[in-house]
Amino acid sequence: MCLAYLVYIFEPLTILNIQTQERNTNIFKFMDSLKAFRSKLENWKRKVNIQNVAMFDKLSSILVDGGEDQVLSQLEKNEIMQHLTTGK
Repeated sequence: MCLAYLVYIFEPLTILNIQTQERNTNIFKFMDSLKAFRSKLENWKRKVNIQNVAMFDKLSSILVDGGEDQVLSQLEKNEIMQHLTTGK
């Protein structure tokens, strides 16, 4: 269950990587893309902090399938927050 959300982190990161390698890219486009990605990460951190994982479809469905009252454990929450903060 702990890794179900990583696909949602790596997908926008891959898109950001591709955008930086486009032929017509420049520093302004890159900075806009980077700012948007960082904003997305900050938004996700706020949501995870209040136990909202709806943006991570697979993780959300695992929690729902596990029972209506199942929420992230503190360890899982901390691990997700660490990945969103440091990427490690």
